[in-house]
Amino acid sequence: MGSMRARVESKVAALVWPACAVPRLEPLLVMMNDKDNWDVFADNEDEELQQSGYADALKDVILFAIDCSSSMMTPRKHQTGKKRPVEGKGDEMEPSHLFGAFKAAVELMRRKAINEPDDMIGIVLFNIVDNEKGEEQMQQLKPHVSVFQKISQVNADRIQELLSILNDPGNESMSFQNRFRPWSRRIPLGDLFSACNWLLREQAPKTATKRVFLVTDEDDPHSGNAQLDRIAKQNLSDLYSLGVTVEPFFIGTPEKPFVATKRFTDILSRSSDEDEESAIQSIPTIIEGFSRIIEQMVIREAPKRSQFSVNMTLGNGFVVGVKGYSLVMEQKKTTPKLFVDVDGELKELAGKTTYFIEGSLDDSIGGPVVYGMSLPSAQTDSSTLDPESNQELLASSNDQNPGELVGHTPVFYTKEDIAKFRTLGLQPGIKIMGFKDADTLAFEDNIKHSYFIYPNDALYQGSIRAFSALLKTLVAKNKIGIALALFRRNSSPYFYAMVPQEEILDEDGNQERPPGFHMIALPFADDIRAAPVEQTLKASPESVQAAKAWIKKVRIPKGYDPDMYRNPTLKLFYGQLEALALREEFNTEFSDDSMPQTELMLGRAGALVEKWKATISEDPHANTYVASTTGKKRKAETSIDELEIRDHYAKGTLGKVTVGPLKAFLRSKNLSASGNKADLLERLNEWLEEN
Repeated sequence: MGSMRARVESKVAALVWPACAVPRLEPLLVMMNDKDNWDVFADNEDEELQQSGYADALKDVILFAIDCSSSMMTPRKHQTGKKRPVEGKGDEMEPSHLFGAFKAAVELMRRKAINEPDDMIGIVLFNIVDNEKGEEQMQQLKPHVSVFQKISQVNADRIQELLSILNDPGNESMSFQNRFRPWSRRIPLGDLFSACNWLLREQAPKTATKRVFLVTDEDDPHSGNAQLDRIAKQNLSDLYSLGVTVEPFFIGTPEKPFVATKRFTDILSRSSDEDEESAIQSIPTIIEGFSRIIEQMVIREAPKRSQFSVNMTLGNGFVVGVKGYSLVMEQKKTTPKLFVDVDGELKELAGKTTYFIEGSLDDSIGGPVVYGMSLPSAQTDSSTLDPESNQELLASSNDQNPGELVGHTPVFYTKEDIAKFRTLGLQPGIKIMGFKDADTLAFEDNIKHSYFIYPNDALYQGSIRAFSALLKTLVAKNKIGIALALFRRNSSPYFYAMVPQEEILDEDGNQERPPGFHMIALPFADDIRAAPVEQTLKASPESVQAAKAWIKKVRIPKGYDPDMYRNPTLKLFYGQLEALALREEFNTEFSDDSMPQTELMLGRAGALVEKWKATISEDPHANTYVASTTGKKRKAETSIDELEIRDHYAKGTLGKVTVGPLKAFLRSKNLSASGNKADLLERLNEWLEEN
């Protein structure tokens, strides 16, 4: 089977783009013959994923795994050229890495408590001396691995506990070492990953997004012991199979640089198969200095919440598992909840929907509820009502019995019928219908936010390799996929363009863009509008070049990074709520980090801006004014069905049809629509006599 042709079902063939040659997918076809790699983990897992609580699926669980070795507790000299030290900590020293990790955890908890109150956070400390009798007890998962805070929802008490440590006057050096005594040696990472696995299984919702934030400054935790590296990698694979993502925060300094490729690149890889290129872990970012810990934590805080987990069908009996992610989502203020005082205790109020029988307040509905439509109709009198059923009777258009009254019975549907109308009877999933050249997808075809899909080995083993083979093949042949997809049971099916995205690494080997497919919803004919394009005045080449000169000076080198700028309105609103919850004094000064730095911009490009303004003043079109025209509301186009026209013709009532529908009908038959109404009727009668 040297190539694969897209097969389009007859029911949807008219809606799919024309068939074309499909790229050869030899790597995928090899996988089809390897049945051992395509065993479904659990027959009911897909059903379980679809029926799990949607709220649990949207929860984000973060487990901090923080190294408490002595090097993490040592204050560092402030690095020249970096951000200034934290106020109150001296001019020469900046806080220890452990202080920075706790500070970052507090900042993340503050954001979660307000923005995402249902999310959960836990803190595990490793390379720490085990508790002795009489000391404050922390739950011990493994030797020298303890739970500082269990996985649970963030609240003010948990944040206050961390703040009390950070605000302790002697928090640096001795205070941290007295509270969290560092062990003289280092634990095997396999024990840490095993402890995280147990804690996440016990305390995290099964369907939630789970992440481990690993914070350490040691790039060779096993001192070259390859056996411990293999055990750590094996235990980490168990975490991966649980659906856990490990986010490493590696800390390096000029005195102690962190070399991720020494051990961690191999340990964090997802497969022991050396030939599996897609499983190779990209080199993580190395964090330098206290302030960078908080900065990177804020950037990576946003969870990669999967919106759906479905099967993707590539051919007959050839299925892989994928997860879909929403890349852009508008952040709004959370909806306030209602509470009532019950015996001195505030209890949350829950909403309830109640249906009443129309015309009364009787909510005791005994029979099943069905769906229907309430259509407006002309006022009826007693002569048009059936004396037995009291139903409205309408005049029949039957030629044999003209004027006979027939019953007008409304149509009703069950809840199951409505669900089938919405999904067209399809089950959630993605079915590839064919392939097209990449340049056939136009920019204006983007009518809504796209989804990003990534392979999910938890559904079908081998999904990552098959998905990677498809991705690489389409990129190499400059093709896109066309797929019919239904992502959730309560949504509607859509046709999507599958645009492949290659993985991109920066010069240091850090991943800038992950590999996967963008699912772009394709428009239907009803969604397309023809926009009038008018020729406008154009700037002279001199003014264009002058504008480019000053724009280049104020341009952000790496582009706008939305992760670095919070919504100022939400920032102010949530800041007030945080201050109230933590009983802190709130700073009422409003700051907007997204505002342009005007003084800096004028310092860089002020002279060029003045030159550009002078160039514009010499442009012959500079003083040309175009009068604005008031837009006219477009008249709604009227149309009439041919059956209605023929019915009026048979009854001799064509004269009752207005001019608009008459002209629309004549145009639909390629007839002239000019003249007055009498001309239109004459032309229409001639056509009806002939046809």
